[in-house]
Amino acid sequence: MEVRMISHRRTGWLRRRTPIFLGLLMVITTYSLVKPTLGGSEAYSAMPGDIGLSLEVLPREGTITAGEPLLARIKVTNLSGEDLDFCPTAGGASTTYLEVRDDKDQVVAATPRPRLREGGLRFPRHLSPGKCLTWVWVLTALYEFEKPGLYTVCAQQLELEEGLPVIAEAAESVRVLPFDASRLEARCEEIFGPLRKRSWPRTDLPMDVRLKALYSVRNEVVLPYLEWLAREEGAKYACRAMLRMGTEKAKSIVNALAVRQDSGGEAARAAMKMALQPRNLLWDMGIGGTPVPDRE
Repeated sequence: MEVRMISHRRTGWLRRRTPIFLGLLMVITTYSLVKPTLGGSEAYSAMPGDIGLSLEVLPREGTITAGEPLLARIKVTNLSGEDLDFCPTAGGASTTYLEVRDDKDQVVAATPRPRLREGGLRFPRHLSPGKCLTWVWVLTALYEFEKPGLYTVCAQQLELEEGLPVIAEAAESVRVLPFDASRLEARCEEIFGPLRKRSWPRTDLPMDVRLKALYSVRNEVVLPYLEWLAREEGAKYACRAMLRMGTEKAKSIVNALAVRQDSGGEAARAAMKMALQPRNLLWDMGIGGTPVPDRE
């Protein structure tokens, strides 16, 4: 892949867009909190049967090669006919609980379970009858799927009550084939292409999900894409992903970037100060941003 050099006076596209995304996120979050008070019926907490949960693995055929990015589109739908208050996260964890099970039905990875905090603040999303919220998770940020075999991804929607009762659940199978460098490169190009063009459909995978899918790859095949993101966009997490990979080639790229006096150099130097393991697994999995719009 050809890497295009840029003037270091140019502000990275990702960095220019970040304040806009943060502003929109604050507006959306604030609106979701105050909407129930603006009129209409009072919302209540979801109970078993009120919520529908669907899980779709991406790629849709449910087959990947070892180390290839695997994503999951998870949709929560209000089936109750009434307004609901839906809390996506609590206590630093998501109320959508995920497990990855191997072919022996052993849990090999799981997301943190939310913690109840008596008297603590909750940040519910208002969900009208028939409406849904959709997130795309980067499953390979949770588990690397390096060993070929058959896996099951299980999702449960938990209610923030004592005992964290399950109010909906879903599962999908994933078959992992032996490592294939050409297929991994094709998958990385599929994910990365719209980022290079700086354009993708509104209902397609969000930018942050595409980035984090690339960051989850631990093979040198992804290095040209990560280097491009660091040089062109000053993406410090691209440099962090290279350092976390730990190979000599990956470290040499970051070291070469670090001596530059441009946004790529700033990104490399910032990454060198970052912890290699995620402080927030949910952020690494791609659900730290706004929900994905429905495709219908």
